[in-house]
Amino acid sequence: MKNRYDLIGHFLKGVTLFRPDLSIDPEVYKDFYLDEKTFRFMPENLKKISC
Repeated sequence: MKNRYDLIGHFLKGVTLFRPDLSIDPEVYKDFYLDEKTFRFMPENLKKISC
């Protein structure tokens, strides 16, 4: 899926917009490499995996 992280970001944006009573754990943004303010995929935040 090419736009996986954009789709997740869009979903989280909808949650914050339509369900302000719910809170999103900040770790979610780190796990999916998203910017907390814009909900956009930030590829420079990708973790480097060394073998």
